[in-house]
Amino acid sequence: MSAQKDNGYKRNHYIAEMLSGRFTDKDGKLYCCRKENPRNIFRTTPINVFLESDLYIQYDENGKRDVSVEKGLSQFEGKANEVIEKIVSSARGGMNPGLTPDEKKIWDEFFCKQWRRLPLWCAETISDDSLYKKCLDSFENERRPLTDYERRRFDDPKRKARILKNGWVKSVELSGGELMRVLGDKGLCVAVIRNLKKSFVIGSNPIIRIAPNGHTRLDDPAVEALFSIAHDVVVSACLSRGEEKLIDENDSNHIRQINEAIWKQSDMIAGRSHELITSLSRGYHGDPSFLGKH
Repeated sequence: MSAQKDNGYKRNHYIAEMLSGRFTDKDGKLYCCRKENPRNIFRTTPINVFLESDLYIQYDENGKRDVSVEKGLSQFEGKANEVIEKIVSSARGGMNPGLTPDEKKIWDEFFCKQWRRLPLWCAETISDDSLYKKCLDSFENERRPLTDYERRRFDDPKRKARILKNGWVKSVELSGGELMRVLGDKGLCVAVIRNLKKSFVIGSNPIIRIAPNGHTRLDDPAVEALFSIAHDVVVSACLSRGEEKLIDENDSNHIRQINEAIWKQSDMIAGRSHELITSLSRGYHGDPSFLGKH
């Protein structure tokens, strides 16, 4: 892996600004709430939310930073933004997006990367000792046994965390595989809200899975994955390859269920409506069973 020149890249957004920017009010601001302090509703801009320092930065043995993955994500988001804008503007205009095969592939890749790039996946990877052992076993099986000295070095907690973090970062860059195949076999259902008083929120974990009857695999035709990409537009990976469908979302209860499901699985939510964020916050704060709903 060739290191890219470090031009900063310290503030790594795991929800792209171009995405959260589609949930702002008329002043370009977001109302936000964190689960750790649900009574505190604050207002800010997309540049200041859904980010962590050096989240996608890799480090070598000497502590040198490699920003190539963060740089690649930023460049890819530019292409994805064009496709998302096509989906959103078409929905608002009452039309199917009419994605070309190349545009659909970009959308599927954006979906995959968004699924894999969240901090929660990083935390799970770094804490997964079985994955680390599997990596060492793979090295020994494919190349040579580790020496006692090498094994002691690899048992060092800091080195172990660095190696696992670097591996996760690389997986974000390469994310796809089976998930890309599954998404490629699905079409798109786009739902748009026409009621100006209603809106979707975006969460730190923005993709929700609708899994009826206990089904969980996305390649099951009964399972859908909903991704809110604007305050008035949500996209579902469903239908058959090449199919597109646009529906008007007029069910206030369904909109609420989607927002609550996003809040349920997220540490933070943001949106254009102070009233909506406050309502979701109070629902969580005042009712512990909220996290078991939907």
